[in-house]
Amino acid sequence: MLFLSAPALAAPTAPASSWLDCQTRPLPRAKPEAVGLVPDLAGDLRTLMSDAVRRKLTPGLVLLVARRGKVVFQHAAGSAAKDAIYDLASLSKVVATTPLLLQLVERKRLSLDDVLGKYLPELRGTDKAQIQVRDLLLHISGLHSVVWAGKKPSVPQRQLEDKEVAIFERIRRSRLRAPPKVRFKYSDIGYVLLGRLVERLSGKSLPRAARDGLFKPLGMCDTGYVPRGARLRRVVNPWPRADNRGVVYDPIASRMMGVAGHAGLYGSAEDLSRFGQMVLNGGRLDGRRVLSKATLRLMQRRHHLPGKRQRMLGWHPVTGVGLSSQALGHTGYTGTFLTIDPVHQLVVVLLSDRTRFEPPRSLMPLRRQVHRLVAGSLLLARRPRIEVGLDRLVRGGFRRLKGARVALITNRTAVDRRGRWIVDLLARAPAVQLVAIFAPEHGLKAALDRHLGDGALRRRGQRIPVYSLYGRRRRPTDRTLRGVDTLVFDMQAVGVRYYTYYATMGWAMEEAARRKLRFVVLDRPNPLGGVSMDGPLSSARRRTSTAYHPIPVRHGMTIGELARLYNGERHIGARLEVVRLRRWRRSWRSPRLGWAWRNPSPNIRSWREALLYAAVGLLESTNLAVGRGTESPFNHFGAPWIDGPALADELNALKLPGVFFVPVTFTPKSSVHRGARCGGVRLLVTDVARFRPVQVAVHMALTLRLRYRALWKTKHFYRLFNHKPTTDAILAGRSAKGIIRGWQAALRRFSQRRQRYLLYR
Repeated sequence: MLFLSAPALAAPTAPASSWLDCQTRPLPRAKPEAVGLVPDLAGDLRTLMSDAVRRKLTPGLVLLVARRGKVVFQHAAGSAAKDAIYDLASLSKVVATTPLLLQLVERKRLSLDDVLGKYLPELRGTDKAQIQVRDLLLHISGLHSVVWAGKKPSVPQRQLEDKEVAIFERIRRSRLRAPPKVRFKYSDIGYVLLGRLVERLSGKSLPRAARDGLFKPLGMCDTGYVPRGARLRRVVNPWPRADNRGVVYDPIASRMMGVAGHAGLYGSAEDLSRFGQMVLNGGRLDGRRVLSKATLRLMQRRHHLPGKRQRMLGWHPVTGVGLSSQALGHTGYTGTFLTIDPVHQLVVVLLSDRTRFEPPRSLMPLRRQVHRLVAGSLLLARRPRIEVGLDRLVRGGFRRLKGARVALITNRTAVDRRGRWIVDLLARAPAVQLVAIFAPEHGLKAALDRHLGDGALRRRGQRIPVYSLYGRRRRPTDRTLRGVDTLVFDMQAVGVRYYTYYATMGWAMEEAARRKLRFVVLDRPNPLGGVSMDGPLSSARRRTSTAYHPIPVRHGMTIGELARLYNGERHIGARLEVVRLRRWRRSWRSPRLGWAWRNPSPNIRSWREALLYAAVGLLESTNLAVGRGTESPFNHFGAPWIDGPALADELNALKLPGVFFVPVTFTPKSSVHRGARCGGVRLLVTDVARFRPVQVAVHMALTLRLRYRALWKTKHFYRLFNHKPTTDAILAGRSAKGIIRGWQAALRRFSQRRQRYLLYR
């Protein structure tokens, strides 16, 4: 029904009072991590938006994400500007018509059970007279979707002819497709009737009613019908072949002078974020109330409709993307959507002009990807009262270490619930003498990417030697353990086997066993959770700092449980004690814990990077840049000779669960390809539960081998996999399914073996 190639048309003249004379006041700003979202979210969303423009889904788009009343992300890509005003299309239904109807219900001007014939006498005597207001809001009225809007104009004209009377006459004469309540059928003309109902009962035009009842009290200064004047210059033209700026794209609304109950509204991302926040606030914003809490509860209640459909009044549930069961949303034909999640206190706004391309491309996959990225970035609003080993040691008054002469293996990740560092706590612990400190790779601050030397710290007037375990010395020695009777190990690992902290712990356990010293592990959660395992077991013949013992790449164990496994399977014989976690569950990943992330190394800056490290990190022993020296290590990989768009398209064609690939270019400031512009891909994790990092790494490696056989240097590819059957099969170009199947039997045996060492349910 849409006319896509109309000539340039002048915008209809709107009443001077239909737009507010003010500037929208933005919601407060915050960093994602300040409101419980992972910091990686911004980079993921920017990359996704750029890719949407590259793939010609839309010439430009604006995306805004707000949580807990604060905007954490707002970005414009392609031809868009952040303050652009868009044709909102069907968002008009829920941003204007639906709330205006509900205001009338609040004022008892009508009931949702009232029939149309009661207020619209022109419908009396037709099959539409007995349609209830509720039926129109739920799209179960039996009406058609649209009626013919008339022949499209063939020549430019000053303004579109007002055909409102003709359109209403077509609606009146049309026959219902089914009796009310019998079938669901999304209907624009149903909302045309609701718009007329608003005008009849309010005594105002739809633009004036919306301005006075909604946009003015909410401070939505850039929202209205039929833009004009200075605002017209900020309007994004949705038309493909002519600059019909200000002429609404919808054919029915355009014939009604740009004002209708189903379409015609224009607005900005900032304004829609204010509307969404009003809904989250229970109907008020900045002290001004526009809807009661009871009315909002009524609006958000789910209705089970024919055809196994579910709808809210005006809105539809947003399901299958990881948001809460109470999330509601709506889309617009021009490429717009608004999503509101009351449980997670989220507002997501996307505005675009996809109709500039002929034919318009679907933005539904993009919408799902945005939702999944946001949902996957959520941290728990209420933190469970988990106690790590250090918390329990402190709560017990350090009695477990009473009288001990301690050597501590640690870094800055070893803090208690109050953020206090273990070194400071042990230095003043009663009846405990801190004799020495051992620093693992990356140093005490977990910030260095080089071999370390020895040093010292001063605490309470005492000089405490600090010995490096990542230089010429990898194990504690007689000299460094002089006067020590207890080794304490406490630091956060990342849940991925090729991480040197695990070998550091194993070697220290061996040295403690030789000297009959106590070895105390203060346990911490595995940030990737304690359930999922992935990848081949490392070779028992080749044991290195990244492969101390044969375990899978993603092992699903805490560091305390691994210490028990090492002690049992390696027959170390250490006097091992694990101070257990309290109230932790194996199924919990780091986002469930709600903790502020502390970098365990300079290139693992979030739990999401730890997850991606299990995939992209496996490629690091080749001549690929894996994000070191950039703002997002392990989120992407590339090389100067990689065609990013082609590689992304090839990987996306595999339809790997839980991940989407987008092309990027980047210039590392350090590490491989330092200073060189690299093409590559960024991994967007759209479903954490389904994402299998090692299996994804196999697919990436097979694709690279096939596409860049002569350029991709794989001499040391086996080092981090440390499983020759897997890397040999990849380099031979065998099937991914067969490669992955090849390690499943060993993975099952490991899963059974590890049971005796697990400490938590």
